[in-house]
Amino acid sequence: MARANLIIDEELKAAFAAAQHGDFVRHFLVTIQGETLTLTGSTPPGSSVAEDFESLASALDPDSAAFVIFCLAEDVRDGAREWLLVAWVPDTAPVRQKMLFSSSRDDIKSALGRALFAGDYYANSADDLKFSQYQSSQPSAAAEAPLTEAEILRKEAATADMQSSHVTKASAMGVVPFNFTDDTLSSMDDFRDGRVSWVEIELIAEEEKVSLVSSGDKSEPYNGHVNAEEPRFIFIRVPRGANGNSSTTFFLLSVPEGSPVKLKMLMATARNTVLAECSARSLSFDKTIEVGDVNDVDSTIEWEINPPKDLGVSSAAAAITSAKPAAPRGRRPRTNRRGRK
Repeated sequence: MARANLIIDEELKAAFAAAQHGDFVRHFLVTIQGETLTLTGSTPPGSSVAEDFESLASALDPDSAAFVIFCLAEDVRDGAREWLLVAWVPDTAPVRQKMLFSSSRDDIKSALGRALFAGDYYANSADDLKFSQYQSSQPSAAAEAPLTEAEILRKEAATADMQSSHVTKASAMGVVPFNFTDDTLSSMDDFRDGRVSWVEIELIAEEEKVSLVSSGDKSEPYNGHVNAEEPRFIFIRVPRGANGNSSTTFFLLSVPEGSPVKLKMLMATARNTVLAECSARSLSFDKTIEVGDVNDVDSTIEWEINPPKDLGVSSAAAAITSAKPAAPRGRRPRTNRRGRK
């Protein structure tokens, strides 16, 4: 299903980041207000995870969809907190709500830190909100297995990335001081001044250095220009309009899914350093995007520039409400081969 491309409320991002190691919150309630996924409430922990989970049945509107970001940690001392994204989509919810909530689960997890979520849980009735029902839907071995080192690193990386994404300009000087090569800095200025439409840079981890890979002009499709094996930071200026007299600028973080976990962590940290350097050079971007598969670059850019104004809900709803079962086929008319007397 296509993404809903909804905006994630900044208050939600900040509250979720604070809940990783600060305030112990059992769950956040998220609804859609206009085109924004909005934080509409939070609840502290009660007596147990099981009882808190089952209390959702009375907290949720039986006729309206919502997301619940539920903390599975039993105690504040449990260390890294694991979260479950509960999609509450009752059968009586409006069709448009059902489609929006079904298509925005990836958006909310990506914005908040995908590695912090243990998984999704879909519920559309009060029975689904019984903790025993949730447990029965989970593989028991996976529930009891300890985290691997890679999983721990992913969680730490996601937490660090979430916290760093909310730094203010005043604290931006606290980013990790990677060194920039002179040609990288010159290319940043060239991009800012419109002399080039493409700047590709890499992180050389062992030297703690940000280095230029290429600079110049590239045209779509962009998928073929992005390295499919190595992580990259890329600045792209995409022309718009019939004559290309306007443009949209993108900051792209490309980190292939198969990249080592530690390199992913370094790229997430270096991103803030690169953006801080860009800001210091009066270079800003219209859009910031991230991909794990280079084949998604063009479709992601297209989605950001021309988000669908209509997800097809109206036509889908019309089809659902107007469709009627076909009348049963009648039997073939009987014929009298010999003719009637």
